[in-house]
Order: sequence, then C-alpha cells, then structure tokens
Amino acid sequence: MRINIFQHVWYDNPGYIARYLASRGVIVSTTHFSRPEPKIPALDDIDGLVILGGPMGTYEETDYPWLVPEKEFIREAVRAGKKVLGICLGSQLLAEVLGGRVYRGSRPEVGWGRVTALSPAASNKSLSSIVCGTTVLHWHSDTYELPPGAQRIFSSSQFPEQGFVWGENVLALQFHMEFIPENLPGLMQRSPGIHFGEGDIPSYEELLKGPFDEANAVLDCLLSQFFLGECCKCCGTGCRQSHLR
Repeated sequence: MRINIFQHVWYDNPGYIARYLASRGVIVSTTHFSRPEPKIPALDDIDGLVILGGPMGTYEETDYPWLVPEKEFIREAVRAGKKVLGICLGSQLLAEVLGGRVYRGSRPEVGWGRVTALSPAASNKSLSSIVCGTTVLHWHSDTYELPPGAQRIFSSSQFPEQGFVWGENVLALQFHMEFIPENLPGLMQRSPGIHFGEGDIPSYEELLKGPFDEANAVLDCLLSQFFLGECCKCCGTGCRQSHLR
C-alpha cells in the first residue's frame, strides 16, 4: 500500500503513525507544505492519504496559498475513492471540501479528555468495530459543521463535532491519538494565546503524564481497520464490540 502524508508544520508530525506504517511495510511519502514549492503526488501514485494538523485555519488561504491546491487534491482523492484520514486541521479540511463550514470555536480545547462514541460507524464497513477506547489529546480552537452525507461518530461536551465518517473512504478525527511525548515542546512553543498551567489548560508536566501509549494503541486499531481492513487485535473481545465510550 502507498500512503502520502500531508504535513503542514514540522512539529505537528506523524508521530505514532510513522511507526505504524513502517511496521506494516507501507510505502510512505510526505508532502511538506511548510517548505517552498511542496510537491503533491499524482493521484494514481497513492492508495491513501493522511492529513495532519497545524496552527492555520482552513479559511486562511491568503496567508497560506498552498491551501488552495491542497483542498483540490483532497477533493479529488475523496472522489476517486482513496482512503483519506484527516486529523485536527485535516478533519476540518475534509469537512470543508465536503460542504461543511469551518469556524472558530468559543474557546480552545487543549488537554487530555474523553470523547463519546456515537454509533460506532455501523454504516461504514471498514470501521464497523471501533474498539479499545481511550482518552485522547485535544489541541484545537476551530471546529466545523458536519458536512452533508457525513455520519458523526465522536463528540465531546465542549465541541459536538469530534469526528465523522463519509462513505467508505473518509475518516475525520478532530482530536489526536498520534502524538508522542516528543511532540509537546514544539506544540506548546507555537500555541500563541494559550496559557499552559492556567485555568483549565494543563501544564507541560500534566500533559506529559497523559496516556500516550494507550492512545497510540487505539490508533493502531483504527489504522488497521481503516487502511488495511483488518480486525482489531489490541484486545481479545473480537470485532463486534465498541469500547470507545
């Protein structure tokens, strides 16, 4: 399998996803939008696409002109039936190209917290068994309206839109399960307006104590199901039970 990764900034990198894809022998290429003249692959050269996060908004095309060709490629990949996974900014880009509105939320959502699973993608065969739930890492200010034809699969008390599926080939996650501890310093240094350790925003020490390994294990299950069509193997309860709650 051949997967391209859309990476928008160096510190919001694939994290655990890179380890997973390497362990499964997947051929990986990366489009770095923070570099001059980012090279977007030919659609026929990939089987799947992973769209990572970033501090920019989907609506900031003037400041980030590469958003225009990126959105067009995402739209074409979806139409072509390629498997497309979007995380954080990636989920917002998917929401927009599918017809939803992306906008600034009432306040940032940053830190570890649980999401509620809503009907575990029963209409999506490749995700019919979302299993092995965990606490996830939130790191965003923007949110989106659910696009037409999409099915909401995750929600939280602060942001109702935390994830959706669209058809058989699109999975959008507003939260992070791919981060590893090494991601934290870069993310914290480049999050203007967020005061860590104040109010309900956790400190570095609190973030570092979060369940990275558990989140990575759940992501392992989702990647196996979504990209490879494999049953989850991270717990012994089989493929017809949802543990995300």
